Amino acid sequence: MTLVEVLFAAAIGVGVLSSLMMLILEVVKEQRKTLADATLQQAAGNLQDQLTRAIRDMSENESVIFGDKTVENGADVYRKIIVAKGQTPDYPREEIAFKTPDNTVVYDPNRAVPGDETYFFKTNAVVAVRKLFFYPSMKPGGVPDSSTLNIWLEMDDCGASGRRLGDGFKTNTILRTFTVKMRNT
Repeated sequence: MTLVEVLFAAAIGVGVLSSLMMLILEVVKEQRKTLADATLQQAAGNLQDQLTRAIRDMSENESVIFGDKTVENGADVYRKIIVAKGQTPDYPREEIAFKTPDNTVVYDPNRAVPGDETYFFKTNAVVAVRKLFFYPSMKPGGVPDSSTLNIWLEMDDCGASGRRLGDGFKTNTILRTFTVKMRNT
């Protein structure tokens, strides 16, 4: 072989290896995006399931007490609800709240007992709850429906997918709105 042939073969080899490396990097990026999207969907699904289970067990005959009022898109919404599975004193008042300083969703199974709260969700480096609102359902004629409750849930991936937007990272956001009917009478 001549020196020209060796240089030519080396140039082709470098080009093939460069193309292969670019392909591997793109596959890694796509896998990262897919993993972040799947993690976000799973977290949103888990939180929705926990909220649905907790609210579905509540009594439709007991009033829902809304708290921590805010306004979103011109509508009154609430970050906290107090509900019960039945009448007091047999059934304690329970609370579900979205705490904005640390973006957590807290469940208190008995408001009269301090320290028994659990987390339905804690924001972490991969998934964050940005908004969680409760608002009453309405019957025809504008009368509040005490047996159903509307929930607005907004979560994002904190930029974990690595999608770029200008100089920074773009967050992948998921929005779910759902209605839960209280089944316990």
